[in-house]
Amino acid sequence: MQTYTANEAKTRFGEFLDKVQREPVRVMRHNRVVGVMVSAQDYDLNRTIP
Repeated sequence: MQTYTANEAKTRFGEFLDKVQREPVRVMRHNRVVGVMVSAQDYDLNRTIP
């Protein structure tokens, strides 16, 4: 899984979206993981519906 800083994700958003189509991508801010972005397809396959 690749990791981007929040600033990199913002400035290279197109590349970021391309990578997300292949694998989840971590987003870090202040040396801490603040989120993980996944493709819409992966999200739909893995979410649980209450």
